[in-house]
Parts: sequence; structure tokens; C-alpha cells
Amino acid sequence: YLDLSGIDFQFNPIPHSLSQLINLQHLKLSAANLSRSIPAQLANLSNLPNLDLSSNSLTGPIPTLRKPIRRCNPASWGLVSQCGFNLKDILHILIFPIMEYHIAFLDLPSRLRFLNLSSNEIKGTLPDITSVFALYPGMDLSNNQLEGPIPILPSKLSALNLSGNRFSRTLSFLCQINATLTFLDLSNNLLSRGMPDCLKKFQEMIVVLNLSNNSLSGEIPSYLGFFSRLQALYLRRNSFVGEIPMSLSNCTKLRFVDLGENKFSDNILAWIGETLSDLYVLVLRYSMVDYHPKYFLDLSNNAILGNIPRCFGNFTAMANEVFQADIMRHSYSSYIVTLPRSKTQHSYLSYGPLLSCYIPPYFGCGSNEEALFIDNA
Repeated sequence: YLDLSGIDFQFNPIPHSLSQLINLQHLKLSAANLSRSIPAQLANLSNLPNLDLSSNSLTGPIPTLRKPIRRCNPASWGLVSQCGFNLKDILHILIFPIMEYHIAFLDLPSRLRFLNLSSNEIKGTLPDITSVFALYPGMDLSNNQLEGPIPILPSKLSALNLSGNRFSRTLSFLCQINATLTFLDLSNNLLSRGMPDCLKKFQEMIVVLNLSNNSLSGEIPSYLGFFSRLQALYLRRNSFVGEIPMSLSNCTKLRFVDLGENKFSDNILAWIGETLSDLYVLVLRYSMVDYHPKYFLDLSNNAILGNIPRCFGNFTAMANEVFQADIMRHSYSSYIVTLPRSKTQHSYLSYGPLLSCYIPPYFGCGSNEEALFIDNA
């Protein structure tokens, strides 16, 4: 492990002796005043799996890619994987905040586990990158200025984050990707139309699916109920209509569900409380929510009808003091609200002005939860 973060390499170049550390596993060069292309000294670090170049001034467009980047097979992924990292680690890799990134792919270590070009100023359309990775790459191009339709991508992708760009048109490019995808985030783009049938091939692999803040329409397909490993489903701020499919009750590993700001027409869904008792976050509301407590249920400002079902008291995970912080990492970072300090360690249950009903005494049986009921009807 070598941490060179914060050292100013603008006028004092990285020593060539760095290239001799061929067994280095972790290298941090964040905030090191690097500019232009990636340092050539990194080319010989063929075994380097973890590289942090965040908060520098590496600039430029994405060039044509030629060199394969090898990666371990995600077929062995579980919450503990033979690849050496779990879902928590994947999400850590996804959020490296690289500022402005010009990447010389011929100078990259050949055994990188994950390609991260997030939070750059990369513009234009995405070039052909189908020949870059030899096996099961993970790729993060989020928070750039890429636009146009998403082209054909490497067929054996394991994780893909294209959020925060200006990609348009449909999700049809997913039909060319093999059933190896575990993490998919296409949020905050300009994608339209519905969810294609070919997405059902990911039902045995997908853990996180985020399509929020697009212009997707139609009904939520029932095949989502067969995504046996799904832990997080974000479809917020689209134009989905109809009923929320009951088949989602089969997704018993779900921990985070955000379906807010759509056009669903349905009663409060009793089966959610009956089968998804391990939910940490459930959002069905219309307006934007800013909140980040331990556990979170938000049904406010909606158009759903009826009383709160008795089975909503089964949300035991929201009332449990034992909290798995590693799973929370893929929840929305924007859930922030100011509450009295004495209440910030408890659960939070919010009901908005369009939902008025009696809270039964059996609602939430945990002794440490805190319920906030707001009725402006």
C-alpha cells in the first residue's frame, strides 16, 4: 500500500523508481496536482488492482481504446466473492471523485479491476470500447457530459455506471450485454420509452438497479419480480404508469425501493409489508425527499388510496438497532433532513398531506423507533 496523496507533482515528477514496485496492490495519487495524461510510470504496475487518481487536473476526451484490461470473473460474486471484494467494495470503487481525466489507455496497468472515469469533463459521444476489456469489466463514466445514444458496450460487463450524463434514446443497448451484469446505474440521463424484455436475462445477477430521473414510461414489467438477488431498486422521477407489479413481492432481498414521482395508480400495497419486511428505505411519495436516517419509510404527497395495511407493522428492519452500514452505501446520498438531535438515532416514518388515516397501535413493533405523522388534509 502506497499513499502519495497531497504531494505536489506539478514541477517534481513522480520518481521512475515507482515503476519497480511491480507487486503494489494499492496506490493513491489523489490531490497530487497531476495534469494532462496518466503518469507513464504506472504502465509497469501490471498487478495493480486499486488506483486512486481523484482530485487532479487530468483533462481531455476519451481516445480510441486498444489494450485489453483483464478482470476477475464476477460469476463468483456474492456478498463475499472470490474476486477479493464484496458489494460494499464495488460501491467504494464507483465513487472515486476523479475531477478532470484524460486517460492514456496504453499506459494503464493491465490488471485493473475497474475503470473509473467519473466526475470528469468528458464531452461528446461514447466511442467504441468493445475491444478494451478481455473479461468482465466494471466501468464508471458517471457525471460527465457524454451524450447521444449509448453504443454497444463490452458484452461481458459486470458493473456499469453511466449516471449523470446526457445519454438519450432507449435502453436497447442492454440487449447486447450478457447476463453478467451485477450493478447498473443509468440515472440522471435523458433515456426514454419502456424497459425492454431483454432485461429479464439479468434476473440472477443484478443487485442494484437504478434508472431514476429519466423519461422512461410504460408499466413496470412483472419480470422484475424474478430478480432474485436485487437489493436496491430506484425508478424515481420517470413516467411509469399502472400498478406496481405484485411480482416484486418475490424480491425478498430488497432493502431499498424508491418509486417516487411516477404516475402509478394503486392502493397502498399490502403485500409490501407481508413479504418485504427487511426494507430499510421505501419511497412512494411524489415530491423530493431529503433524508438520511438509519431507516426510512416515506409515503407522503402521493395519490395512493386507502388505509395503512396492518402488515406494514412487519417492517422489522426499520425498527432494528442492528444496522448493516455496508448495504446503506448504495442508498440515496440526498436523504438529509434536520431533526432534533434526540431523534436522529431512530427510525423515521413520514406521511404527507394527501394521506390521512388512523395509525394502528401495532404499526411498527420495535421499541426504539420514532414515528412522525404529518396530516394536513
